Amino acid sequence: MKNQILSIFSAIIAFGSAMTSCGGVEEYDRFIPTKPVEVARTVLIEDFTGQNCVNCPAAHEVLDRLAAQYPENIIPVSIHAGHFSVKTELTKYPDFIGLAQPEGDAMAARWGITAYPTGVVNRTGGTLEADAWADAVRRQLSEPSRLGVEVEADILPDAPGEIAVSVTLDPQENVSGTLHVWVVESGITAYQLSNGQGLIPDYIHDNVYRCAVDGVDGTPVSLTMREPQTLTYSQAVRNTATERWDTSNLSVVAFVETESEGVLQATAARVALNN
Repeated sequence: MKNQILSIFSAIIAFGSAMTSCGGVEEYDRFIPTKPVEVARTVLIEDFTGQNCVNCPAAHEVLDRLAAQYPENIIPVSIHAGHFSVKTELTKYPDFIGLAQPEGDAMAARWGITAYPTGVVNRTGGTLEADAWADAVRRQLSEPSRLGVEVEADILPDAPGEIAVSVTLDPQENVSGTLHVWVVESGITAYQLSNGQGLIPDYIHDNVYRCAVDGVDGTPVSLTMREPQTLTYSQAVRNTATERWDTSNLSVVAFVETESEGVLQATAARVALNN
């Protein structure tokens, strides 16, 4: 009996030695696989709206609530488009500032939007009425993202009329898609029609789409896992009789989308005034 116990004990020691030896590979030479880093998801909400749309202020309130609920994870953009919008070229009535850009109509046409307000969440799942945005946002936030997107935007002292933009893409997997870089402006005082309130002359418009820095079609990107890329752009600040940007209220939004998955990741940064 004693000999049997010793035999079993010897076998256990031998087995343990074999397991710890890893076939003769030293401990510091072993390959330990690591998982790709999961990046916190940020969700882009495109709110197609218009100054003559009486139901649109209620949708703006939905955006505000979502932004307050998820302050680090929501990128709202109000795109003035369609027959309820007012064009910036409207100069007959200087007190009635127009906020629509030609690209807005092109983007609305892409989604077949004819009714306002209508939203698109992360460019997936089709068009949605405002009361469906919250559920769509929650679904998107539950999905992991393996693409980091960072943006910096500055107005430098030696070029006060130009916004210098730098976008860094940090992929945790191979990605082929399109990068979009937009300028948005908040705090714009312009009229808005509202259901129940009529014409509000001093309505404050936030997150208003102003332009696409890299064009409405964006920039094609092909990214290799764990090889960051940085792209730089320059955008002139618009200061005309029909469109004047307040540089203290400007932000730059950047996002990457693919045809099959929609927006993979989005981010935004205030334009810094480096005086």
